[in-house]
Amino acid sequence: MEKFLNIFQKEIKDLLTLRMILPFLMSIFLLFFIGRVMQSEVGKAMRPIDIAVIDNDKTNSSRALIEGLKNTDNFISVLSAENDTQAVEIAKGQDLSMVMIIPEGYESNLKNKMNAEIKLYSIITSISIASSAQRGNIRNFLKTINQEAGESFIKEINPELNLEMLREPIKVKEFVVLKDIIQPGSAAFVIAYISTQTVIVPVALLMLIIITGTMIASSIAQEKENKTLETILTVPVSRFTIVLAKMLAAVVLAICFALFFVLAMGSYMSSFSGMETSTPSGFQVSGTGINLSLDTYSKILLGMSIFLSIVNALALATLLALFAQDVKDAQTTIMPLTIMILIPYFFALTFDPGTMSLGLKIFSFLIPFSHTFFAFKFLLLGQKIPIILGNLYLFLFAIVLLFIATKVFSSERILTMKFSFGKFRRMV
Repeated sequence: MEKFLNIFQKEIKDLLTLRMILPFLMSIFLLFFIGRVMQSEVGKAMRPIDIAVIDNDKTNSSRALIEGLKNTDNFISVLSAENDTQAVEIAKGQDLSMVMIIPEGYESNLKNKMNAEIKLYSIITSISIASSAQRGNIRNFLKTINQEAGESFIKEINPELNLEMLREPIKVKEFVVLKDIIQPGSAAFVIAYISTQTVIVPVALLMLIIITGTMIASSIAQEKENKTLETILTVPVSRFTIVLAKMLAAVVLAICFALFFVLAMGSYMSSFSGMETSTPSGFQVSGTGINLSLDTYSKILLGMSIFLSIVNALALATLLALFAQDVKDAQTTIMPLTIMILIPYFFALTFDPGTMSLGLKIFSFLIPFSHTFFAFKFLLLGQKIPIILGNLYLFLFAIVLLFIATKVFSSERILTMKFSFGKFRRMV
């Protein structure tokens, strides 16, 4: 045990170098920085917009429309202009975002039960989701005005009519069935909520596996380059203990890095909270009675899946790193591992296992990391059997890789294994 701890401490010190940590710290800093900047900018972009109103009708109806606009918390400037072009130029000169022109005859058309026209000129100076949402508020207001005008016409014709029934003759009451629970709600919003919750898990897992694989690959390549691997192999301790100590050191540091990364990702993603769209009245995922949280057993299954994926990644990175002649080659040697991680990562973000074709599903789940990337979706849907089978596959895959790694470390070929990247470098 003492020899194992000595090797473990040595591996930790080798991995905690400025060259290893600096890129990770820079990415964490950038995520925090961008998140804070975006929070500030989104807050500015979502402020009320400045609207120029040209009232050419000058009637009670047009003045009522302007008063209604003022109640939308936007900044209203009532201006005068001879024509539409002049109105737009005046608005541009005053840095206004929108021009609304109420033409002459607006009120008379309404009284005569004819279509009344309103002109809207949107002055686009920025292209963003926030600016689109701002203009959407004005369109929603005008939609409400249209609805109220139509209802008033109907009331004049027949005051006894049920306006609510006319607006929505057929009412659809939606229910969601999830985890054998039936609750009222919209499936679209439940799926959207689950999708937002399942984004950060694949991202964090992707970074975690890539970081651990890169760390151990660089460590082994550096030992080969400095000839210290030969010294370690002469220590009177089993080769399996050496392999285990190397992997465990990388796992401990990777978990610490992953925690910081998840916090940084949370800061970055929270910057979009001000741009969320509202759900239908009375609907909240948290209020539907549908439990989307993970129970203790599910958390254990997910933790086992993540741990086994890390072990598989470390074992593959260890085997691939043995072909590197120096630290520079280490990044290239683990390229197959990176590809094996990226494929299920994009599959998990794009596809659902239940709708994938049989061939694509077989191809995807032959890659061990796919089971972990899809695990969170399975658990949210209450499907534990695929996770158990996936963990079993990951365990068997890890046993095979660890057996191969131990055999390689037990032979003298570990010191002579290499792959020349000279041709590849010249091509690049």
